[in-house]
Amino acid sequence: MLRVNKAGRRFLQLIVTVLIISTISFGAAQSPPVPAYSPAEGWRSTAPEQQGIDSQKLAEALDGIRQRNMNIHSLLIVRSGFVVLDAYFYPYDEKDLHDI
Repeated sequence: MLRVNKAGRRFLQLIVTVLIISTISFGAAQSPPVPAYSPAEGWRSTAPEQQGIDSQKLAEALDGIRQRNMNIHSLLIVRSGFVVLDAYFYPYDEKDLHDI
């Protein structure tokens, strides 16, 4: 049996919520074209709306993480090979390395 602490449950709830919102957001829109480049050569970024994602929903998710003081160091969302969100939470930043 898998045991998850309170912060872990909150994180899992957030991920499920984001996935549900993403599914709803993507359901009506056509899938964006697959990029003609390899992320191995460097990631490209774009506005969330260009990939069919509502940026207001992403902002609400980030606010929820901050308000709940969740123990999340960073959040990266990639859609169709494009970075649509790359956020870090104090005291962490893009220079901090983490084992994944």
